[in-house]
Amino acid sequence: MPVLLCARIAVVATGGAPAPPSARHRRGAAAESLARAFERSLPRLAPVLELPGLAGAIGALVAPIRRVELAALLHDDKVRIDGDLLVVDHHYPDLIAVKARIDRRLQRLSLFVGHEVAHLAQGIGDKRRVSELHAADGEETLLQIDLEADHAAAVFVRAVTGEELAALKRDELASLSDFPVKLDHFPGARERKARRAVALAIDIAARDRRLVASDAEFAFLHWTRGGGPASLFVQGAYRRLAGRIDLSPSEAALLDAAANPGPHRRLGVAADRIAAQLR
Repeated sequence: MPVLLCARIAVVATGGAPAPPSARHRRGAAAESLARAFERSLPRLAPVLELPGLAGAIGALVAPIRRVELAALLHDDKVRIDGDLLVVDHHYPDLIAVKARIDRRLQRLSLFVGHEVAHLAQGIGDKRRVSELHAADGEETLLQIDLEADHAAAVFVRAVTGEELAALKRDELASLSDFPVKLDHFPGARERKARRAVALAIDIAARDRRLVASDAEFAFLHWTRGGGPASLFVQGAYRRLAGRIDLSPSEAALLDAAANPGPHRRLGVAADRIAAQLR
């Protein structure tokens, strides 16, 4: 299966203690697989340029890329594009090379890079801009930017691989566990991550029930902490209310806990139940 994103990858030494030989070997093997997959996928990038909206913007930025390097980027940046060169911060590729299921590693990396390239198109690829939004109480804006980037990355990778959008969004949901909220994060980061995880889960459930039928739209949920009214919105050319439900305290607590590291199986079950009961 042709999968997006990575040309012949050069791993840039960044100093510090070397990784164990087994880890270096697994990372190198994964990089070579990504290189071959990218070379096979190059002829398939043309349709991506015709995608609308943010997914098309990702395609326009990725189209000139012929080389990819892994390096330690400064300021917590994740990707950088310089002509035909894409530089990816090495930490996440290193992680999925040894942690993710073998048959999903390429998809996980493709979605990660697609999401971060979307942030370049959105103008916040420089993480210092993100810090400025945190300081200006811009958590809601950051959430919407992340939801748009999640959806656009999935649409983009689907155009290249032909995979179902729901399967790619399950990969995105799994990837959120790879980035736990830490004590040094901004105060709103935990709530924003929980809402992002819930949005991915509810979007998958809503698609299964045909509440969202178009690739141009995605679903997200607003809920009340402690239980009570919750509203499903669908974002496309405009935002619309698609349904509502009253959540029990235990259901709301499960959604609140979605920022915690670990599998999101219970969240998926809850999202299915919520989608089934919307009115």
